Amino acid sequence: MAEACRTLLDTALPDELVIEGGATAFAILRRMPWHTLSVTDEIAPGVVRCKPLYSASDNKQPDIHITLKPGSYEWGNIWK
Repeated sequence: MAEACRTLLDTALPDELVIEGGATAFAILRRMPWHTLSVTDEIAPGVVRCKPLYSASDNKQPDIHITLKPGSYEWGNIWK
């Protein structure tokens, strides 16, 4: 899953990446060139939206937000 996600992100960087599950998020983010994330929003308790500060590969700030949601949390109405 992490390798497929990295391949897709290398091809086309979306505005938003939503990842559900802590282990999934860890595996995906380990393979990304982003080493430092800044939390921009808390959408719901435990559900955070982050922005990478820079890319290690080219030292530029990528134009993407990453929303992380623990797998044990319900989706509820967080997207309204």
